[in-house]
Amino acid sequence: MKKPVKDKIFNNTFDTTEVSSTPISFNKDSLMSDETVDQQVDRAMVEERIEQAVGRCDWAVEMLGRENAAKTVTKAEANSLFKFLFDEVGGHSVEVFAYMEREMDLDPSRLYDNLSNSIKTELHEELRRRGYLKGQRNVMP
Repeated sequence: MKKPVKDKIFNNTFDTTEVSSTPISFNKDSLMSDETVDQQVDRAMVEERIEQAVGRCDWAVEMLGRENAAKTVTKAEANSLFKFLFDEVGGHSVEVFAYMEREMDLDPSRLYDNLSNSIKTELHEELRRRGYLKGQRNVMP
């Protein structure tokens, strides 16, 4: 019997991608559901340091206290606040993101979209270090 000939033009895998197109959730509940007690204590300590840093900075208090933060906080302001808090607590971008999302009463996806690419990259790297993006390829470097 004759073997079927492979047609390199019509029998290909060009329609498949290497990039994962599964939606990524930045909802803090999905990220923090499998935490150990030590991780919960660490997160609580980081949140306390974030709150202390905010309390020492008038513009951060004003920005977080705005009534309709989704419409009044600009991208530049959100990036400045994130960088300030990130530097004050010595990293912990996931906790800073969760704190900003909660205090500004923003949708996590909207806050994520407002952040600069360098901050998004830091978030992705920390999530990878913590093991939350295992199996996700080419999300961001």
